[in-house]
Amino acid sequence: MPGAYATADLIISRAGAMALAEIAAWGLPSILIPYPFATGDHQSLNAREFVETGAAEVIPESKIGIRLTPALTELLASAEKRSQMAIASKKLARPEAASLIAETILEKINEVQTN
Repeated sequence: MPGAYATADLIISRAGAMALAEIAAWGLPSILIPYPFATGDHQSLNAREFVETGAAEVIPESKIGIRLTPALTELLASAEKRSQMAIASKKLARPEAASLIAETILEKINEVQTN
């Protein structure tokens, strides 16, 4: 996948947490198609922040046939739009998340051991 991400101009993806984390880490613009049968429609909720910050566009699966080609055409024709989306995407990345979680766990362990 690193090679694919490194050469991608635009990502078309579901909106699962891991996919979005990878997209943000690579700082890529995206078109997100949330899985409509995800529990609690959580993929639509995941995608919301990407849309609100300008990092992605969302197309409901039921609208792919109508909206995907125009969205692709527009985004592939505008390097400036993709660049703005990429910047917004990169701002959503949290590369330090694993370290923060580990630090918090260790702090809690130390608290329990000292009490």
